Amino acid sequence: MIQAEVIFECINWLKKSKEDIISAEVLLDVDKERKKYVLASAGFHCQQSIEKSLKAFLILEQVNFRRTHDIDYLLNKCSEKSDLLSNININTEIINSLAVAGRYPGEYINYEIDEIELIFKQANKILHKIINVIELNINRYLENCCEIINNLYDKNEINETNEIIEQLKNAKKEINKLV
Repeated sequence: MIQAEVIFECINWLKKSKEDIISAEVLLDVDKERKKYVLASAGFHCQQSIEKSLKAFLILEQVNFRRTHDIDYLLNKCSEKSDLLSNININTEIINSLAVAGRYPGEYINYEIDEIELIFKQANKILHKIINVIELNINRYLENCCEIINNLYDKNEINETNEIIEQLKNAKKEINKLV
């Protein structure tokens, strides 16, 4: 059974992913003349959102992974556990370039508006797919905890029962904020 701590860690990663997707959205919402100046930054936030969403999924599945920004690596690790993201066709070469190359002077990459807007849509899709998976896991966890709660209640272990109930209420509130 997945522990509450794992679910909360996933939720925290998804909160950060949501922050990045909102940051990208704000940057992409500027007028067309200014948009060309913020494409790399918007793309960076999209890349970060994808990375954090994938890491949340791996944490949920209790898969060890190395510290990395490499979307190919993270997608491969995810696909070892599930085909959840198999129908998302993303250009990982461009997305990986957004993690670093788009952030520093030097080799300039000229990103296209359509390209970054597509990556934004994909990042949003990945985030919401993983939110749905975690929500399903919370529901399964709730079902398992109901059994535990009933057993604890039968044994008059009320404090532990109340603690589990509070953890579950908090997990549901947190995941609902992300949707």
